Amino acid sequence: MNRQATDSAYGVPALAGKMPLASAASKCSETSRMRTWRRLKPGLHTRCLCNGITHRALFSFICFCLCATHIAAAPDPNDNRADLDYLPSRLHAVIFRNWDIVPIARLAAVLGTDSATIYHAGEAMGLRRPAALTPEEIRRNVEMVLRRNWPLLPPSQIEGLLGYSSKELADFLSKEIFLRALLAAQPEGLVELKYTAPDKRASERVKWVGAHVRRHLGAVAATPEEPRLAYISDLCRAHDPADFIPGTKPYPGDADLRSGWSISVPRNAGEVLKTAVADFSSYCNEIHHAKLSTGEGGKSAKSRRLIVDLEGSFKKTEAYSLAVEPEVITLLSGCEIGLFRGLIELERRMGERGGPFLAPTRETNQPSFSPRYVSSYFSLLTDVLGQGLINPFPDGYLRELAHQDADGVWVYTLLQDLVPSPVFEGMGVGGEARLERLRDLINRAGKYGLKVYVYLNEPRAQSLPFFDKYPDVKGQVEGNTAALCTSTELVQKHLRGSFERLFRQVPGLGGVFVITASENLANCYSHTRNTSCPRCSKRSSADVIAESIRCMAEGAWAASPEAKFIVWDWSWHAVLGEEVPEQIIAKLPAGVALMADFERGTAIQRGGIPLNVEEYAISVIGPSPRAKFRSEQARKYGFDYMAKIQLSTTWECGTVPFIPVPNLLFRKATAMRDAGVSGAMATWTIGSYPSPDTEAFALANWDPSLTEDGALRRIAARRYGSAAVESAARGWTKLSTAFTEEFPYSTSPYAGPLQHGPSLPLYRRDVPPPFGSVSLLNSKDDWTHWTSPYSPELMTRLLRHLCDRWDDGLKDLAQAVEKSARGRRRMAERDLGVAWMVGYTYRAYANALKFYKARDSGDVVTMKRIAAEEIPATEEALRRVRADSRLGWEAELQYFYRPLDVLERLLSLDAVIEPPP
Repeated sequence: MNRQATDSAYGVPALAGKMPLASAASKCSETSRMRTWRRLKPGLHTRCLCNGITHRALFSFICFCLCATHIAAAPDPNDNRADLDYLPSRLHAVIFRNWDIVPIARLAAVLGTDSATIYHAGEAMGLRRPAALTPEEIRRNVEMVLRRNWPLLPPSQIEGLLGYSSKELADFLSKEIFLRALLAAQPEGLVELKYTAPDKRASERVKWVGAHVRRHLGAVAATPEEPRLAYISDLCRAHDPADFIPGTKPYPGDADLRSGWSISVPRNAGEVLKTAVADFSSYCNEIHHAKLSTGEGGKSAKSRRLIVDLEGSFKKTEAYSLAVEPEVITLLSGCEIGLFRGLIELERRMGERGGPFLAPTRETNQPSFSPRYVSSYFSLLTDVLGQGLINPFPDGYLRELAHQDADGVWVYTLLQDLVPSPVFEGMGVGGEARLERLRDLINRAGKYGLKVYVYLNEPRAQSLPFFDKYPDVKGQVEGNTAALCTSTELVQKHLRGSFERLFRQVPGLGGVFVITASENLANCYSHTRNTSCPRCSKRSSADVIAESIRCMAEGAWAASPEAKFIVWDWSWHAVLGEEVPEQIIAKLPAGVALMADFERGTAIQRGGIPLNVEEYAISVIGPSPRAKFRSEQARKYGFDYMAKIQLSTTWECGTVPFIPVPNLLFRKATAMRDAGVSGAMATWTIGSYPSPDTEAFALANWDPSLTEDGALRRIAARRYGSAAVESAARGWTKLSTAFTEEFPYSTSPYAGPLQHGPSLPLYRRDVPPPFGSVSLLNSKDDWTHWTSPYSPELMTRLLRHLCDRWDDGLKDLAQAVEKSARGRRRMAERDLGVAWMVGYTYRAYANALKFYKARDSGDVVTMKRIAAEEIPATEEALRRVRADSRLGWEAELQYFYRPLDVLERLLSLDAVIEPPP
């Protein structure tokens, strides 16, 4: 009998090519080997010896098979990685990080085990059973699954966690244009991971993790956790019950709407006016307990009347006149949307007073800026119209946006996803469903006076196989794609025909804004000054770009002459040079609007370091010299001039709903008006949450005579109540001044860990490159590359100085909380929480820089001190993140961090102070 047969007779696999038996034995503890030996059949060792197998070798191998079958291969080299040394193993890291974002059954299947095993492993680490995930949450977690698992699992298993095929994941990453680059490099040696029971060392580390997790969760247990995405329901509620403060009394001469009032409206009222009147009536009734009647009551001479009528001549569509007297209120406009704006203003004033009372006035109001369109705060970015699971603009949110003072919304899409091309086959697949969703959005938004705009970056480059059929339109080649050459007649026909078809099939579409030099390859000059295209290389970049814009605009206007066609100059100067944009502008077709970034190109100096702002900024007011020049160019060539701005937040701190600096947004609106700006794209994919900032901008938009202090007082009265006005205004002013004077603006906002805030781990050991190299989503410990153009020491000093001044403003906002009206305490506390998190984020960044400097110089004492100081602040951050589902949200990348990420940071701090076994 050969050895292989003998081995098999006793259930032992053939030995050829396997690990050495002595090595296998080393995987088992001595106690386990003795226990296993006693279970062996009597006489087994004798039979084995007869076949030339040593007693000790076979004994060791059987011990390995029976008590350590979970170690069927060499130890996972990733278990010793520096970025995971505060977790028991790579396996436990996968369970920990997917605990609340992937269905447990799916996680178990990927790891080759069952749900009960995964639950047991997670609970052993101190984690509490997660709530079941809805289909919406599973979809929204895709970006987080990628971020949390990119350092842990090979793509095949990440696909399994997502429920994607390889092609589906590749398609997703190709459409999320930033995401693949932001994920950076994966570690080397990532092999597929399957569940194995923990060995002795891992079990000890599990106990260590469990003890620390339970301690941190216990520290915040008194604060209930708000479900993630719960903020959406708040965003879909335009009327706040806290607007009513019990006990509020009218002043002499006020219009008191508590009883006896009726609303008089034109008989031929349209959908917008009907919606406006219904909105105002429900506000009065449900919030202030003041019921207004309609119909015959309006004809009685004794009746108190709110007269809402289409009458008079006004320069702007939204303009209205308002006269308030004790017995009659008259609201007039030439357009129904103007009447809607007037009624919203009445609601605002009641909220400021705390009751259904209006002070006497006679005034005419009109906006400085229109359009004012924004993105959805909770939309998906990729193919928003191509799915029906997540509605980026439910009706309640559209109503809230109207109350925020937006007059439009925008969605991102691809032309080839919407309509068939008149030239190229295969485009427009699935387009009808997308068009139907777009039509539905236009109809629903229209009820609230909101126009819908689409963002198109066209003509979109195609994969190289596309040009096997259409070789004559192949332009600039980049990687495995090439531009559709706009110097060809076929591509021009494609642009005109597709744009015309879009606007014909979607009547009422407000307009489109286009970028022609972006991350996406479009025309042959969109990424280069020297194209390799044989046709475009013989023409100037200005001729090529202006011609492509003209083709698109002509197509849109052929179907809808009133549509707004907005040309955004984004990165023309960066790609083509400062002299080229004016050449393009001079060739644009009459009727377009020109839009420019309002702050980009501003020269500033922070900490003695001169630099140019090359991103959206709130700390910088604007206009930049370039924005001023664009205004002059627009005036010279007869174009409307628009500004691209951010109202609530930017990458200066992108993972909070707003940076509470309303003074700066008030000043920005004033600067825009002085610069001749007529409209604004008020948010890119980040931002747009209603905030003191959006309110400041809205007040400045409608009342050029209002002072900054007057605006702050109105905002504070409405949000917190009259008693808190002084403290809130003082706090906001301190924060605004510190932010615009001290914030160390960086030319590389995607290179540092700024957005991570309470989820930023501190690694006690070096994480080697390239995996350790910095990226927005995985900043790791590459600290010397975080801070350009500042030195790490200067960045630390600037952030600490900013935080000291920020803390001073927080004291005033804390006083505003204490003085806030009873029903408004929740808003005051949540506003303070957002302001606190901004300061925490900056301080955590500064402390991380100091920590890594100490680590790399071998200063363990300082490392431990910093970690110990960070733990109570990070536990407070955990409490706030649990209590406020807005914290950690970033509208493009979805949740940047969640409570579990804050827990992981706390574990990394614990490991510095008390290394795990």
